[in-house]
Amino acid sequence: MKPAPITLEIYQGATYVKVFEWLSDGVPVDLTNASIRAQLRSDVDSKRIILDLSSTNGLIDIFDPLEAKFQIVLPAPLTESLTFDDCVFDLKVNIDGFVSPLFSGVAVLIKSPTKKFED
Repeated sequence: MKPAPITLEIYQGATYVKVFEWLSDGVPVDLTNASIRAQLRSDVDSKRIILDLSSTNGLIDIFDPLEAKFQIVLPAPLTESLTFDDCVFDLKVNIDGFVSPLFSGVAVLIKSPTKKFED
């Protein structure tokens, strides 16, 4: 399976939410026993992980497994701490040991002049 190309535009200092739905021939793929992971790196060969997202660490939320819906959720304090300009990533789903690459592409950080939003 070839991953679909996408660009993630993350606004620094704001909560980032990106919702996904995985369909196969128009039918939702059951994500009940799935785990999902994505890693952002400066380039494909870099050993340094800029950001590690997973359904285990809570940065990816499988909120409707039977309808194959999940989301990336990055809290504002996390995006505030990011400093990259752009980087590469891919996102893979593991269902009972069968790993499928769903998306790959570039993540772009849109820098913000407003720092540490507080109530």
